[in-house]
Amino acid sequence: MPDNIKLKQFNLKFFLYHFFIIWNLLIIILLVLLTFYLDNKKVIKPEKIKKDIQVSGQFKLFWQSKKEFQNIDPDIYYIDIIKSNNDDLYDFITLSKKGHITVFDGENGHILFNKKTGDSESRFSVPGPHIIIGNTDGKIHSLSKSGKQLWTIQLDKALKLKTILSLSNIITKKSNTSAKSNISTEKSNIKTYNLTNMIKAWKKPGKNRIAGKIQDIFRNIIQTVQGVYSVNPSSGKINNSFKHFNTRLSGQISYGKFNDDDIDDYLVCGTNSIHCLDGGTLKQLWQRKIPYVFSGNKSIIFNKKKDMFVLIPLFNGEIKILNKHGTDVSEIKINENLVDPPLVIKNKYFIFIQLTLENNLYAFDFERRKNIWSISMSEKIIDLRNADIDYDNIDELFILLETGKIYIINSESGKALDFSSCLENTAAEKVTSNLAVVDIDNDNNYEFCFATDKGNIYVYKYHLYNKKFILKKIFKNLWKK
Repeated sequence: MPDNIKLKQFNLKFFLYHFFIIWNLLIIILLVLLTFYLDNKKVIKPEKIKKDIQVSGQFKLFWQSKKEFQNIDPDIYYIDIIKSNNDDLYDFITLSKKGHITVFDGENGHILFNKKTGDSESRFSVPGPHIIIGNTDGKIHSLSKSGKQLWTIQLDKALKLKTILSLSNIITKKSNTSAKSNISTEKSNIKTYNLTNMIKAWKKPGKNRIAGKIQDIFRNIIQTVQGVYSVNPSSGKINNSFKHFNTRLSGQISYGKFNDDDIDDYLVCGTNSIHCLDGGTLKQLWQRKIPYVFSGNKSIIFNKKKDMFVLIPLFNGEIKILNKHGTDVSEIKINENLVDPPLVIKNKYFIFIQLTLENNLYAFDFERRKNIWSISMSEKIIDLRNADIDYDNIDELFILLETGKIYIINSESGKALDFSSCLENTAAEKVTSNLAVVDIDNDNNYEFCFATDKGNIYVYKYHLYNKKFILKKIFKNLWKK
């Protein structure tokens, strides 16, 4: 018996010894895998980056446009995203000051098509089934997503000023189950800052159920300096128009339900005035005289009760707040020159962020009308965007500077979470376009796209270092192997 007990003790020690070796080997293998996927993580942390980093990742160049693209037209000033032929992926579309429109494959940067529609600065809209382009000469072009010309129309020739300010494709959901049309819409403005909502609108378009069939219905809304037009996207026929503003329009069209029906109505700004148009007829619902409406920019925001309000930044440093009937509710004073529309972000509550000409940012809790944080930048701010980059149900704010620097900011606290100087290793270049932000290939890592004065298009991928996604990627790739 004693010999048997001694033998068992020896075997237990042997087992524990080898188990300890195997366990350590597994840990080493896991660390190697983590190191491989983190790719020697090295995040640039300037003085503004706080120690309590909440978003952890790294910007890496995804692709850059080829040199031959510079020979087409280097003056890119606007970038947007467009659904690719694969419904789960996205491509980038750019517009130059000379009227060149170019679509790049989102995954590799290959040019899918390039087309010149005019000799002057243009506007375009892409979330609908067609690409709608407007030139300063008042011509509107419709292209398929492969670049084929579908139709061209000329706006009212009697108008002396036909400059296109904005174009939008409106997805309209209609039902013929009752005598009265029940219409609700999802929309995307040409200059919207919330790309997350744009993507949701594309993934869940409005549907029209007729005789058992489901069809998408779209309208094109076009704003010039003298009028607003509703255009049939299939034929190019002008359905309705309103040109009796007696003032020159400016800024972008805003959308919201301003009356008691279910159709989105339109809000446009003139010189020292704001006008609300019925979405179905384009008849004027109301107008207000408002001094210091410098560029006609405005934003729509809601309170906890889902009541709609309009934010109007004024050049004298005030943000005027109107209800949906155009009545004054309150105002917020910043005492700096305000031009750009407030960026509205919905987290647990609505906040809005106002950019000033002095490159300062002010964030406000809309419910309490309280300034919750402010940031001052020493360089020129080119664009602001927002998206939930780490999937925690709180949108991050992205600040693009003229020098190519991108800051990631917590939209609720104003703390800088991460930073990258994307153009530090290139020749002297300046950013000339807005910032487009989207997860092109659905890998849970967002891409950031912008253009420079050298005619280059840069796309950077932000590799997110999050335990949940790291483990998900590891097991997914191990399963493939």
